[in-house]
Amino acid sequence: MRTSILTEEGPWSSSAELLSCCACCGHDHQHAPRLSAPTRLLQLNQKTLERLSQLFITIAAVSFLAAWVLAPSSMEEMPARGGELNQPLIAERPRIDLGMRNQHERLPVKFCLRNSSISPLQIMNVDAECSCTAIDFEKSEVPPRGVYTLKVEWQTGIATGITARRVMVNYCNPNSEEMHQAILTITANIIPDIEFSPPAVVFNLRGPNTQVVSAGRSVQSFESLQGVYAQHRAFRTSLYPKENAFKLSFDRDRSDDAQLKSFLKIVYRSKEEPFERSVLFPVSIVSANSTRQQIVKENSSEK
Repeated sequence: MRTSILTEEGPWSSSAELLSCCACCGHDHQHAPRLSAPTRLLQLNQKTLERLSQLFITIAAVSFLAAWVLAPSSMEEMPARGGELNQPLIAERPRIDLGMRNQHERLPVKFCLRNSSISPLQIMNVDAECSCTAIDFEKSEVPPRGVYTLKVEWQTGIATGITARRVMVNYCNPNSEEMHQAILTITANIIPDIEFSPPAVVFNLRGPNTQVVSAGRSVQSFESLQGVYAQHRAFRTSLYPKENAFKLSFDRDRSDDAQLKSFLKIVYRSKEEPFERSVLFPVSIVSANSTRQQIVKENSSEK
């Protein structure tokens, strides 16, 4: 019976032929078993599957890139909820958080808005919901795929806690003259210059009518109290400048309403600036049935 030996160079009928070939070519042939037909078919199927998977991955990547490039122009014509068109002017950061900030601080902010449509956009005007927000605006046209930069300066003033200010950019497409609006938001956690103890005064009609409030330093800019002024005739104040404190009292005969809410204007001096600053301090008169925590929460929300 004739035996064949399978190597990388080819099959040989016997070991003598294999040794003769090795002597001629100088190669060191390794013996390998002959693969059966099902095994060869399995290897062929595996290679085919690998090639097909690579082809599918390539097609998917090309489709994703094409959709990403063509998305802005297609979204411009797609109707949104409410029958309005999607906003073609998109802000890179529509909400900017400035973190922890101080009172009476000037905070410059810059917004970048991109025209994602295939038509130019006309910036008509920019409005701010608060007079503490100054806007550097010039009427201009944004070309397709162009970027419009809006500079805003926010003066924190006497605001305290987490505060937000909004800016509205009104624009239109010159071809259709349909108005659109992009809303931008600035947020910050504002630290008050002064920490009062207690943070608010709530008088009860059946309780004492005098309360002493002390002012502590929240930031290094606070130096001393300069004056305390009541905005309602039912309250009287006395300032203790050396102790950075003041005494507050109310006159029951001057209070026309059992549910009275008001503020004290407290003037203080800052180390950083020569002029005086002011802050509002909440004060209330309640009936015996009202709770102090409820009035303090209402005063804080109104402020």
